[in-house]
Amino acid sequence: MTQKTVNKYVYPLTVGENTRVSYDESPAHIGNLKHSVDFIVAEGTPVLVAADGIVVDLKTNSDIGGQEKELESLGNFIEVKHAHNEYSEYEHLKKDSVPVKIGDTVILEKAGDIIPKVVQVLPKLRTGQEKTIRPPSRCPACGAKVERPEGEVAIVCSNKDCPAKHHERIAHFVSRKTFDIDGLGYKIVKQFMDAGLISTPADIFRLTKSDLVDLERFGEKSAENLIDSINKARKINLPRFIFALGIKHVGEETALDLANRFGTLRKIREAALADFQAVPNIGEVVAQSLFEYFTDKHNQKLVDDLLAAGVEVQSSYTLAPRRLTLQGLTFVLTGGLEAMTREEAKEKIRALGGEVASSVSKNTDYVVAGSEPGDKYDKAKKLGVKILSEQEFLTLFKR
Repeated sequence: MTQKTVNKYVYPLTVGENTRVSYDESPAHIGNLKHSVDFIVAEGTPVLVAADGIVVDLKTNSDIGGQEKELESLGNFIEVKHAHNEYSEYEHLKKDSVPVKIGDTVILEKAGDIIPKVVQVLPKLRTGQEKTIRPPSRCPACGAKVERPEGEVAIVCSNKDCPAKHHERIAHFVSRKTFDIDGLGYKIVKQFMDAGLISTPADIFRLTKSDLVDLERFGEKSAENLIDSINKARKINLPRFIFALGIKHVGEETALDLANRFGTLRKIREAALADFQAVPNIGEVVAQSLFEYFTDKHNQKLVDDLLAAGVEVQSSYTLAPRRLTLQGLTFVLTGGLEAMTREEAKEKIRALGGEVASSVSKNTDYVVAGSEPGDKYDKAKKLGVKILSEQEFLTLFKR
């Protein structure tokens, strides 16, 4: 069942069924992807809203943004009163909105580049069989109590040693935007953890071919290929390394700001709170998070273990002043590129001093439009933002 308006879809959430939200027919899809997201709405089980989006079963695996995510860490749980709670961006829906229940039909709207957002419940389509959604009180992975940190939306597991947390951290560590280890994805990380081969990111760099050859999905050649990928990933630039650590509130842009400010990992590790507070674009909350991370003995040991395992962080990460031809310019990418991946394009922009934003605004200088651009292209035209073709974009690097 699909009722389409601009970027809006209506889907029934049926108890016990595997439900598919498809973007294949949509002119405005998630990022430059054309995938579907499968999720299960199950009666009597905890449910969550994934990244301000779909109501899903807590243990469902969903292919979201090209990465399979096992949604059991509670990291993105939001009380499902979504369209009319204090966090809602849809003020005009508050008066008529009601909480989502299992079995409801809802309107979804694309939120950012990744997950659809529940923006309105359609109570007139209720059958009377709907069930109230109650937030879980305990983590389904380890049984520990869950908590909501003060001032935050997400409910999280209180157990620092929760296996689901460890899995998510290591999966992030090896992902495309961090160490980018080819062949070591979400499922393989879980397989290695279950087999007792890895428990920390540093263990990845101690794996040998003999550790892998007898595992399911592996043989001589595949084991050899993965070890080669791991060895190639040992050298990493400073911002990618910082982002890989999974520090709370620290994303790609903040990691880049830190690298530009301090230049070396050693200086970052030795920085005082005031040093972090002095970094441009870093506020009090992020500075405190950084300081707490690098003064924590467990985290210090993690970094030491990574270096001891052969990870080489490229020090003195600085941008040569004569090459900052894009300094002060903000770019937004939309659609697929032929000459490079989106991530490679972002790195090139940042290397020349430019910034990459996820959405178009009046502060955007350029929108780079590849094949099949999304609604960012339309918004750029509406705001009068300069739109570059891929060829025009590539000429910026020849200056």
